[in-house]
Amino acid sequence: MNPPAINDALRQLQGSPDALPWNERRDLVTQIADAIMSARKSPPKPALDLLRLLCDDPKMEVRKAIADQLHLLPDDEFVRLVARLAEDRNAFVRSAAERALERRKRSATVTSRRSRGLDKAE
Repeated sequence: MNPPAINDALRQLQGSPDALPWNERRDLVTQIADAIMSARKSPPKPALDLLRLLCDDPKMEVRKAIADQLHLLPDDEFVRLVARLAEDRNAFVRSAAERALERRKRSATVTSRRSRGLDKAE
């Protein structure tokens, strides 16, 4: 999805959380993930704003899709959203958020070990 489409979806959903069908809202998460991955430096602000908005979506499928894409986010945004989704009322969403947190922790440990040269000592 190109940035204008993200902007349009953000405007629509800010006006009414159910302005788009839930399956389109879920599909937006994949499109936001693509926009984040294609960004050279930091993710586009409208994409992050839309992701934050969708974190409160009434459909668990939308929130779980976000939890499944958390690994793409910069650290500050990751921390904010994983904290929200780890407290979600739906067990599938909570579980996906917890897996993302564990994945991030493992990745940080490996990165830390590599930077200190400890991965060669094993």
